[in-house]
Amino acid sequence: MKKILLMSLLFSFLLVGVGCSNKKKELTIEEQIARNELAEKIMSKNRCAQIRDIVLEKYFGKDCKLQKSHFTDLSKNYDYGEFQDEGIVDGVIDGKNGTFNFTINVSVPITSPDDWELESLFVKDKDKKHYVYAIVQGKWKDPKEIERTISSISSEESDATSSSTSENNVYVSDDDLHSIENALQMEWDISNASSAVGAESSNVFKVKKESVNGNEVTVSYSLRSTYGGQKKFVDLHGVVKKNSDGSWSVVNLGY
Repeated sequence: MKKILLMSLLFSFLLVGVGCSNKKKELTIEEQIARNELAEKIMSKNRCAQIRDIVLEKYFGKDCKLQKSHFTDLSKNYDYGEFQDEGIVDGVIDGKNGTFNFTINVSVPITSPDDWELESLFVKDKDKKHYVYAIVQGKWKDPKEIERTISSISSEESDATSSSTSENNVYVSDDDLHSIENALQMEWDISNASSAVGAESSNVFKVKKESVNGNEVTVSYSLRSTYGGQKKFVDLHGVVKKNSDGSWSVVNLGY
């Protein structure tokens, strides 16, 4: 859940309105296979690690030392890829020398991988557990603002937990929110694949519970879709329900 909160924080700064765009001319099966193979090579763990190291050296100095990292392939198709790397590094950032936890998000255009972009960099003092530096889409963000946002998220989650104790309403845990995110993601994947004007890819994030009515839950979430290689963002309110086996299904995507 910590990773979900961090991603929620990241994209709370980034959301913009969704525009309309015509979908690219569809590729042949052979072209899709070739592009997918290219995406696999470009988004390999080793190549992404090279990009991560460039970012670390830029912000923590050339003498920085990586203690450990955890790579996550967030998305990948024949047009666009994105990865996240979380870890611990020794170095100097913003004039401060020490050991830091970092989270890096990078987007990589498959057709021009050298034009990768640093979507975000979050840095936390390993011992004091406070954010000391942040970059969001190339711009510095006040670490105090990040702390306030996290505090607000924690408060909202606490209130949501308290309000979910009603006997007639389902309880929504952190694990449930993760399952709801997966259910929404799957539904968008199906919707895009079955529509002639669907997005090339869509990514669901920042899922939050809004209200509960029996076994149905209204959630707010953000959606990043790619049309013609361009990323579009929108905030949505959807409805999901908890099934008897504990799984979640989508009642309404909210679009």
